[in-house]
Amino acid sequence: MQCERFNKKRIYCFVVPLFTLTALVLAALIIFQTNFDDTNEIHNVPEQADSVPSEDDSQENNGESKVELKSQVQEKTTELPSNDPYMDELQNEDVKRSSSRHEALEKVPVLKWRNELVDNMRKEDVKQTIENLPNFDDTHLATTSIGSLPGNGRFSNLFVTRLARVRKLYSIGQENPALVVPHLKRAHRESFANWPEASRKRFEDYDKGIRRYSEPDAYSRARRRCLAATYLLAEFGDYDSLPLLSEQYKIHHVWPPPNILHAPVPPAITFYAMHRLASSHPRHSLSSATAKALDEYLKAAEEFVPPPTQIKVTIWDSSYSESDPRFEVLGVKKEVLQGQKSMTMSLYPHIFKDGSQMQSYNCIKSEKLEELFEKLDAFVQLAYTPPID
Repeated sequence: MQCERFNKKRIYCFVVPLFTLTALVLAALIIFQTNFDDTNEIHNVPEQADSVPSEDDSQENNGESKVELKSQVQEKTTELPSNDPYMDELQNEDVKRSSSRHEALEKVPVLKWRNELVDNMRKEDVKQTIENLPNFDDTHLATTSIGSLPGNGRFSNLFVTRLARVRKLYSIGQENPALVVPHLKRAHRESFANWPEASRKRFEDYDKGIRRYSEPDAYSRARRRCLAATYLLAEFGDYDSLPLLSEQYKIHHVWPPPNILHAPVPPAITFYAMHRLASSHPRHSLSSATAKALDEYLKAAEEFVPPPTQIKVTIWDSSYSESDPRFEVLGVKKEVLQGQKSMTMSLYPHIFKDGSQMQSYNCIKSEKLEELFEKLDAFVQLAYTPPID
C-alpha cells in the first residue's frame, strides 16, 4: 500500500513539471510568431509621401543637386497601398502635385532682386513706401512684364496693379484707410504741382539725347506717384479727391515725343477713378441740383462704362509675382503659384462696353470719353466748388 502511494507520488511529480514546461514553450512560440508577423508588415510598408513643400522649404532646397531632388521625387511617387481606393487616388494626386512643384521650382528659382525688394519694403513705413513708389527695384518687372506703350490705357491699368508697393498700400488701406489716405493725398498734390516743371525738364533731356537714367528723375517720380494715388484714392473711396482728379483730366494732350506724356496719368484712368467715386458717392449732403447732375451722369455712363475686372494677384511680400514672365515661357505658373498667398484687386477697363477705345495709345481722348467727362465734371463742380457770396 505504501509502495503504491509512493509510485503515484513519483508520477505526479514528473508529469506536472513536464506539462508546465510544454505550456511555456507553446506560449513563447506564439509570441515570437506574432512579433515576427508585425515586424514583417512594418518592413513591407513603403515610406509615406511628404506634404506639399512650403515656399520656405523650396527656398532652402534651392542649393540641392538635381540628383537629390530626383531621388526625393522617386521616393514620393511610391504607390501607397490602402483598403480605400478613393484615399489611394487622393494620395497619388497629392504626390503628383508635390513632384510637379519640385520640378517647377527648379526651373524658376526665387530671384535675388525679388528678395531684396521684399526686404526693402518690410523696412519702410507707409510714408516711405509712397516715397519709393518710382524706385527701379519695383517698377522694372512691372514694366517689362506688360509689353505695350506707357501711354496706352491698358499698360497703365495693368502697371499700377503690378507694383508691389501699390499692393502693400492697398492691403493696408483695405483694413484701415486712415493709415494711408492722408499720405497719398499729400503726395498726389505735391506731385501734381511739380508736374509742369518735371515734364519740361524731361523734354529738355530728350532734346539733348538723354534717354537713360541711373535713378528715377522728377518726371518719373511725379508720374508714378500720381498714378498710384489716383488708383488707390478711388479704391479707398476718398471723395474729396474728385476736384484734383478733375484738374488732372483736363491737362491738354498733344502728340508727345516717345515715352513723354503731357499728363502724369492717362485720361482714361483718371476718368475711371472719378467714375468709381461718383458711382458710390454719398447723397445725404447733396443739394437737389447736385443730386440731379449726378443722376444725369450715372444714367449716361450706365450704357457705356463697364465695371472693373476683379483680378487675383499675389500679396506684396510673396517670393513670386503672378506676372513673372518666366511662368508663361516655361508653363509652370500654376505649379509655382499654388504655394503663394493672394488677394483681389480691381483692374480698370480701357475700352467702353461697345468695344471702342476710351483714348488713343498716346493719350488722345475719344469723343465719347469727353462727352461723359463733361457730365461727370458738372456734378463735381456743383458738389465741390465753394458757393459765391
